[in-house]
Amino acid sequence: PLAIRYTARWNWDAGAVAMVGGSIAFQGVALLGLVVLVRRNRVGWADAFGLSLRRLPAGVGQGVFCLLASLPLLIFYTLLYKALLYTWGVDVGLQDQVRIIAGTSSGLVRLYFIFLAAVLAPLVEELVFRGLLFPVLLQRLHQWAALTVVSALFALMHFHVPSMAPLFVLSF
Repeated sequence: PLAIRYTARWNWDAGAVAMVGGSIAFQGVALLGLVVLVRRNRVGWADAFGLSLRRLPAGVGQGVFCLLASLPLLIFYTLLYKALLYTWGVDVGLQDQVRIIAGTSSGLVRLYFIFLAAVLAPLVEELVFRGLLFPVLLQRLHQWAALTVVSALFALMHFHVPSMAPLFVLSF
């Protein structure tokens, strides 16, 4: 209530306030947990996650190349999955979060969510799923099983049925 009254001055509605607060809390807790784990195990970020400024340009280039190369497959599976959902009578509409962002008149909220979607969330997700969960599962499962479990958890985490198959394929 206090946050909603305060942010109403900036044209933020209750849904936008809740989404901003929830995303900050989720991303913050995830990053704090990763920092605690790295510090507790007395390793550096480079050793824990393979992060290196020297390798960053090549890594970004590989990531962009892989994304572009996978787009035809991703688009195909997205269309096929949405067609199946449509024939089964499942609503294939936008996520509630996308509706809230599209409905807000606050440029600040939209800017925050662009930053969240393009930078913060992918970074945290990669650190948690690829940097932490995947190596742990890889010690216990075959590579393909670990990759499948991590990709399924990534897709399920988004809580949007029409996005689950495309997110699974993208993650895989």
